[in-house]
Amino acid sequence: ENLKDLEGEGVEVEQEPTGVRVTLAETLLFPSGVASISSAGRAVLDKFAGNLKQQPSLQAVIAGHTDKRPIGPGLAGKYPSNWELSAARSINIIHYLVNQGVAEDRFESRAFSFMQPVAGNDNAAGREKNRRIEIFLTEQAEHTQ
Repeated sequence: ENLKDLEGEGVEVEQEPTGVRVTLAETLLFPSGVASISSAGRAVLDKFAGNLKQQPSLQAVIAGHTDKRPIGPGLAGKYPSNWELSAARSINIIHYLVNQGVAEDRFESRAFSFMQPVAGNDNAAGREKNRRIEIFLTEQAEHTQ
């Protein structure tokens, strides 16, 4: 299965000089303000896990991004800031993919909070674009111990 086959509503696949970037919209993966993965998100991640299992040399960096709005009072106990929320989402994606049989040592988790926006934070459409998971896939050289 080709990574491009994943493209669709809420999923972009771009070839970059050093690898492939898969961008998953927050609206596809997570209900607003939470880090648990939606059923639509799980369906995409299932396909993605299958792809990773077929290409064992790929390493994946899972990066969580949020918009600039502060965490609301109802969630502040669990996620004191957007840093915690972006980290929790990244880590939840990794746990999900590992549970689908992808080796844990193929992942790295990163959290960017709202520090790397791809759109303005002054309107709903821009904030929605900024809330995303980016997965960077690169070929891993042979491990030498």
